[in-house]
Amino acid sequence: SKIEEQYQQTFAHKLLDFQISREDNFPERFIADKQKINQVVKNLLSNALKFTPEGSVRVAFRHRSTADSTYYISITVADTGIGIKKENAEKIFELFTQQENNDSRKFSGLGIGLYICSRIADFLDGKIEFESTPGQGSSFTFSFPAKSPEAGRSLVEKPDHKGKDYHFNANILYAEDKEVNQKVLSIILKNVGCRVDIARNGQEALDMVEKSGYDLILMDIQMPVMDGITATKELKKRHKDLPPVIGISANAMRADAQGYIAQGLDDYIAKPVSPGMIYALLQEWLPEDKKYHGQKTTDEQIIMIPDKDEAKKICNLNESMLKNLKEQTQDNQEVLKDLYITFLSEADVLIDTIKDAARTQNKTLMKESVHALKGLSATVGADKIYHISSQWNRNHTNGVFDFSEASVKTLQTNYEKLKKIICTRFDCKNYF
Repeated sequence: SKIEEQYQQTFAHKLLDFQISREDNFPERFIADKQKINQVVKNLLSNALKFTPEGSVRVAFRHRSTADSTYYISITVADTGIGIKKENAEKIFELFTQQENNDSRKFSGLGIGLYICSRIADFLDGKIEFESTPGQGSSFTFSFPAKSPEAGRSLVEKPDHKGKDYHFNANILYAEDKEVNQKVLSIILKNVGCRVDIARNGQEALDMVEKSGYDLILMDIQMPVMDGITATKELKKRHKDLPPVIGISANAMRADAQGYIAQGLDDYIAKPVSPGMIYALLQEWLPEDKKYHGQKTTDEQIIMIPDKDEAKKICNLNESMLKNLKEQTQDNQEVLKDLYITFLSEADVLIDTIKDAARTQNKTLMKESVHALKGLSATVGADKIYHISSQWNRNHTNGVFDFSEASVKTLQTNYEKLKKIICTRFDCKNYF
């Protein structure tokens, strides 16, 4: 109601119809971080106001509840504004994104607000999804977990990254070809009592399912020998009692998720995966006797929102991600060093492959290598490399390839800077 009171006059002044609706059984009270939730909603409303010259803005509150007194709250902000072009859709959550069309040039960039929204959603174990049609409007849905008042005073913040209070007792198969991703996710899973087997491609996953029983399968989408979609389809042909198969990919678009699920996956998450995302998946998809049934209390986490100076650049190494990895590994410097050395070893190969692909103008090799680099850099918080590879990946999806020496040199230069930072931070200069 406070949001409605605050914005009603603002929208009326712009001659826009503004309405808020709540489903009939929407809870009057729930326990969550009010300040951060309000920040996301206000940013979404501000963007709707900014990019809707006429028509309406609608806010809808929905929820679903579970047996353990958890609510999953969804807040949708839908407008009849200018919409988002397909080629701009993947980058709207990046820093300083500006819509490139005549209708929107008079508005300031929307990227910093949506970037902050996506970071807050991640820290709340939530997500932001959107759908948009150019010229007809956009719809953003912010969803997050919350507790009912009866569940006690627990804050529904990002779960303790160590996961020390969770225990799932499950057998997990993780199909992934990149070693650094294998190591990071294995740490997350083992911290909460899971036993993890690694398959390096889809064919190995098929073979391992034949030999062992699993409670859940995590399946990377792009792998050599056999990709995750093909492997999932084959597994479902062979096994009527197959456990849930969850896809993992660096593609973060809602359309990607819907497409993957339509091809046989039971669910899908985007890289980089956080401990909270994994815990939520385990709780939702594991058999009842493997789920966690205790009560979890957490301390409030601090959202790392860039200040004006910070936001002017994208960092080489994300300190927040590094902090998360430290917590996951119980600040074991040897394990952390091993993770980042593994990253550099794999990234070195990908950078060389990208250079070869540019030299020979091999589109397929370029597309595959850049996509792999995007996922790899996301896992360890290599933000600058992730930003560059994401831009290239979007272009490749749209059929645009740049094999120029300048572009490759930009990637190489930034990678060398990152490499120096990592080697200095972890005292691993002798390894390279």
